[in-house]
Amino acid sequence: MENICIPFGGLPNECTADLCILSSAYMRVAISTLGATIVCVYTPDRNGVWADIALGFDTPADYLEKPGCLGATIGRYAGRIANGAFPLNGHMVKLATNRGCHTIHGGPEGFHRRLWSVCSQSETRLELRLYSPDGDQGFPGALTVRAVFALQNNTLTLETTAISDADTVCSLTNHVYWNLAGHDSGTIDGQLLYVRSDEYLETDGDTIPTGHRLSLAGTCLDFRKPVFLRGLEADHTFLLPWDNGFHTVGQIQDPGSGRWMELSTDLPSVQVYTGDHLPQGMRGKSGAIYGPRSGVCLEPQFFPDSPNHTDFPNTLLRKGCKSRHKICWKFGTDTEKIP
Repeated sequence: MENICIPFGGLPNECTADLCILSSAYMRVAISTLGATIVCVYTPDRNGVWADIALGFDTPADYLEKPGCLGATIGRYAGRIANGAFPLNGHMVKLATNRGCHTIHGGPEGFHRRLWSVCSQSETRLELRLYSPDGDQGFPGALTVRAVFALQNNTLTLETTAISDADTVCSLTNHVYWNLAGHDSGTIDGQLLYVRSDEYLETDGDTIPTGHRLSLAGTCLDFRKPVFLRGLEADHTFLLPWDNGFHTVGQIQDPGSGRWMELSTDLPSVQVYTGDHLPQGMRGKSGAIYGPRSGVCLEPQFFPDSPNHTDFPNTLLRKGCKSRHKICWKFGTDTEKIP
């Protein structure tokens, strides 16, 4: 198979986003240079029938105009920063805000709205690069980010690296929405979720962390054994056993198709979001109609608002140092052994 990188569509600045295709015997993945976005993920079910299990849109204009950050690589900072400000080296840094008085997912022009450059591509590997200048959305330091998507058999990996020419903060993730029955199959209510976590972050009414860590035991958010998502609403930060390095942290299972997806990472938390705030009647790929609970997100990341909490994992990226983290999605069906 030849390397495939095809025009995806035009952007307001007269540039064109491309769609890069990765392929193995087990799966096919399409990634847009707009936002380093996972647009499609095709995998087979237990009967060998293929389906696209990632929510997405048909054109770059859709990604710019519609909410949700579907499939996008998020930066400079995943999640919320309270009041759009944080202390750094004895000074308060003020950011552009886009969720009331707060900053979320890097600000109004975060990395999900940027055109990334293709550094290299093969049938199973894609390397994208983004340069973010000093002061971008208020963040200090010129930051160079690389996102490497790699496909090996039934496993898709995203490795991100970032280096800055000044002290800054950085937390990158990917915001893909999964529906293992197929992106156009309705809600995720009939699917099961497992998350290897004992605690989650308490938040206030604005979903800003209070600083308290709460036990999951006895709550409806306790996913330490697979739980059906029907009736469960989540947009919470689940804490992971970070000292164990790269490890498996969760799994989604779809009894109807037999598909499962296993998530691994070296990041200290995962944001679990059941898509309850996706707008009703939103048109997705190939005429699909999305709405609340059309997909579930498992977003490995640093804690939201970490720069304002000294006891949270440190997101400080020192001048000239490199940040490197990995997310891994492994796919299979119940005709195989579920890990």
